[in-house]
Amino acid sequence: MSAIVPVESEEHYAELTGADKITVVLFSAPWCGQCKLITPKLNKLAKEAPENVSYVKVDTTALEDLSVDLGVSALPSVKIYCKGEVIGEYVGSKWEKIEELVVAKTS
Repeated sequence: MSAIVPVESEEHYAELTGADKITVVLFSAPWCGQCKLITPKLNKLAKEAPENVSYVKVDTTALEDLSVDLGVSALPSVKIYCKGEVIGEYVGSKWEKIEELVVAKTS
């Protein structure tokens, strides 16, 4: 039971997404209105998540190079990792689609 963890650096991102658990990553920016709508909903899922699932958030403004390297071209974007490998992703703001992906990949 935890909240979304902000990613502090590229190294921190690699550590979090390479862990031996499922990691849900939200790519967002302070100026992104749709991101602001999705974050509280994702935070609720994070608080209800089992121990083997973590939720993190990348501020694409602060970590622009990382976002570009990962091919993030639109916001919000969600990527789901397991042991460093992407096992799911969604680009867009349709909460139902995001929730469906997250539930499918973390259950």
